[in-house]
Amino acid sequence: MRVEKKTMGWIQKPSLYNEMANQRAKRRSAIQSFQANYAGLDAAFQTAMTNKMNGQAEIAARAALARVTSRVDKRV
Repeated sequence: MRVEKKTMGWIQKPSLYNEMANQRAKRRSAIQSFQANYAGLDAAFQTAMTNKMNGQAEIAARAALARVTSRVDKRV
């Protein structure tokens, strides 16, 4: 008595090439999605750092102005 595996052949499996092509397409899509999200995040961080530097420069300028005006007031 022999045991045989019988299949009906109703569902065709994709070929190995097609399976790899599908995996490559999914990977490419995931990479593009990640890069798009990263680009948005990078732009947000750059904007935040620029705003922080501008704010620090403004604070330093106000402190310098306060020093100059206090020295001028002392002389007058």
